[in-house]
Amino acid sequence: SGTDATVRLTGLVWEAGEGHRYLHLGSSWRYAGASNDTMRFRARPESNVTDYFVDTGNFSAEGAMHYGLELLYNRGPFSLLAEYNLADVDAPAQGNPNFSGYYLTGSWVITGETRPYDRNVGYARRVIPTGRWGAPELVVRYSSVDLEDGPVQGGSFEKTYVGLNWWATKRWKFGLGWG
Repeated sequence: SGTDATVRLTGLVWEAGEGHRYLHLGSSWRYAGASNDTMRFRARPESNVTDYFVDTGNFSAEGAMHYGLELLYNRGPFSLLAEYNLADVDAPAQGNPNFSGYYLTGSWVITGETRPYDRNVGYARRVIPTGRWGAPELVVRYSSVDLEDGPVQGGSFEKTYVGLNWWATKRWKFGLGWG
């Protein structure tokens, strides 16, 4: 039917130090209906300008339930962000495959700024530099996607990333990374 339904619940479960230390947790659920009894899962390596690295191709299915968990822990200039997603696909002819993906990101704003949490929208905002020369941030990230289960062999990949962001102003950020 191509019908989708999504629910996401998030919350700031702990905060201290005038907003410099906090823990954000979240969970999500999504139903994705198949379009013309066909589904396809594919992913790029965290880039919108490259080819797909994993791709199941089209396969017969009725829909999929997606489940997700997220975590953001911030302590002053240090942040830890993690997310996990599972797709439970209703595809009897394919053995009802499960696909998953996750990432773990750590960052350190060298000049000491913190990532402010916006209670109105329920997530952390960008770093706002307080010094004249901006705020440099070191970032490390590990991610994994697995689109292989039973007869569906869409591939899998893992990526490690190391980068440096320079928050030049509250509106400009430049980044350089290797992955």
